[in-house]
Amino acid sequence: MSKPDWSEWKHKPWVKVWQAVALSLNIDPLEMQHSRESWLVGPGRGPIFEDESFANEKIKKDFYKRIRVLSANYLDREFFSPGDIYVGQGAGFQPVKLSECAAWAPSVDWDVPKELKELARTKAASNLTPIKKGALLKRLGQRYPKLSNAMQANEKDFKDCRVPNAAAPGQKSGFYYLENVEALCAARWKPTDPSAGGIMPRTVKPLGK
Repeated sequence: MSKPDWSEWKHKPWVKVWQAVALSLNIDPLEMQHSRESWLVGPGRGPIFEDESFANEKIKKDFYKRIRVLSANYLDREFFSPGDIYVGQGAGFQPVKLSECAAWAPSVDWDVPKELKELARTKAASNLTPIKKGALLKRLGQRYPKLSNAMQANEKDFKDCRVPNAAAPGQKSGFYYLENVEALCAARWKPTDPSAGGIMPRTVKPLGK
């Protein structure tokens, strides 16, 4: 099997779950052959591929295992943006952002090609998601009005406040992220309304240090 042409795939923001899984194993989705018996699995299931699509049995097993894992997680809004839902098609055919898959992969201990890891770094440098922005502004915007403009300007500092799940104490990664952002706000700006909710900021070192 030939390897993916990453000069093409890195410019495809949205892919299907099965395509993301193939790329995570350095398999070219365009070279994979859908099984002639795919229709037997029935609606809402699949996909399945001919054995010739895989270099060996281990990779074949890893492929279907990863499809099951990603299918169970692609609706997790901590990692994945909402996309169109293809009614009547199985989870393996649903759309996901490739860069988000790349950023999510370490959380499930997937070893992925270096080209996919690079997409994960691109994702880390991209905008905060609208859901995350809205949640931060709802919690902190009244106390720190300048926060909205800072996030609109796509400041890297706020994205760097994200703490990987593995590093979050007590698995409270969402709270820890909010704590970091509030501490950053407190270090930059004086609260306009100290009584407007929020959590007590902790002392933080300058980002990047």
